[in-house]
Amino acid sequence: MSLLNGEEQMDPVTLRRLVWVVPLATAVAVTANVIFYFILTRWLHIDLLIGGEEAERWWQLPVGDSETILWQLPVSDIILFSMVFASAAGVVFVIVSQMAQRPIRTYLKIATVALTLSFIPPLSAPSPPVEMVVKLCLVAMHIIGAMAVVGVLVGLGRK
Repeated sequence: MSLLNGEEQMDPVTLRRLVWVVPLATAVAVTANVIFYFILTRWLHIDLLIGGEEAERWWQLPVGDSETILWQLPVSDIILFSMVFASAAGVVFVIVSQMAQRPIRTYLKIATVALTLSFIPPLSAPSPPVEMVVKLCLVAMHIIGAMAVVGVLVGLGRK
């Protein structure tokens, strides 16, 4: 079958492959986001300052005036959130692969909607104090993580 003729190619997905593909996709997403984080913070000298009224963790050091407390986003948060959401994407892929007639097509639709919705938290942060460049860097991390996860799952998850 050809995609050019309007017909979708059937790409069966097996659970046996997903046992190693889902952890690999998670590792690739974490690695890609950590590399991007270090490019931003070390090479481009962009301070990923986030925050609010008060620090949520004891190790977050405030930066700025007394009214607004900002802190540098730690690499541990990048790793944690990348692992959690990449693993969740893998679980969704496993479920879709077992339930959908066209799992790749269905998963790509779900992943597109999820990625679009993931832009809401960083972009809805109040502009002062969180700078627009920080918001866009966080959105870029979402895109990088999604590309890594979806690329590995769709590319290697097929039979």
